[in-house]
Amino acid sequence: MKTTENMISKDAPSFCENMNELYSNKYGSFDYGMVLYEDRFNSDNFEYWILWRKEIEEFEKIEFPKCKWLLFHIPNTKAVDIQKVSHEFYYEFLPSCKYNLRELPELEYYHDGVTDFLVPIE
Repeated sequence: MKTTENMISKDAPSFCENMNELYSNKYGSFDYGMVLYEDRFNSDNFEYWILWRKEIEEFEKIEFPKCKWLLFHIPNTKAVDIQKVSHEFYYEFLPSCKYNLRELPELEYYHDGVTDFLVPIE
């Protein structure tokens, strides 16, 4: 789903709800959300995807190379809180740290009523 920084907290939950209605009976609940950026700091064009851990024939298979990930634990699955942590990471934490980002999407892992926000680093 195409979205923007301002709209992702509204777009992602409705997209997730629609995908759950379409596919949860057949495949179960999805495990991850994934945010792709056209240009992480210079564009407001985002894509939000949902991912299952298992391979599903009718969907594209995505494999990530092995890498290190920074993990931020969010105590719920609310889009507004996930976006808040993302914003704080990119605009407050990242400029003050020595990590280099990898050219991979960030992931949101939904489990047990919480979200792990994962950012790929070198």
